[in-house]
Amino acid sequence: MRKLKFKRLCIVFSVCFLLIGCIVAPKVMITPHELPKAVIGKNYYTTINIRGGSGPILERGFLREIYPKNSGLEIIFPEINGYVEYNYLAVKGIPKITGDIKVVIKGKMSSAFWYVPASYFEESYTIQVSESEE
Repeated sequence: MRKLKFKRLCIVFSVCFLLIGCIVAPKVMITPHELPKAVIGKNYYTTINIRGGSGPILERGFLREIYPKNSGLEIIFPEINGYVEYNYLAVKGIPKITGDIKVVIKGKMSSAFWYVPASYFEESYTIQVSESEE
C-alpha cells in the first residue's frame, strides 16, 4: 500500500514539474550587450544573436531600425545554409558620418503551444563612429 502511494505521489510531482517547465517561457537573451566602435569610411560588420524565448521570431512585426538613416549602415539577415534565420542578424556597411549611430531591434516570438505566452524583446545599441582608430 505504501509503495502504491509513493508511486502515485512521484507521478503527480513529475507531471507538475513537467507542466511548470513547459508553461514558463525561457528568457530572451540578446548578445552582445554592446556593439564595437566604427571608423568613418572603413568596412563595419558585427553580428547580433537572439536566443531563448517562447519560439521562433515572427518576421511580421519584427522592427529593426538604424538612426540616422543616412549613416551608411544597414541591418541584414545573413543566409545560413540557404535559410534566413531571424534569430541571427548583422549590422554592416561603411559609416558615412561621425558621432553616434543608434540601432534598435524589437519584436515578438511565436508561442510554442497554446499555454505558453509569446515572448517580446527589445534592444537598442549605440555605435560610436570616429574619424580615426583610437
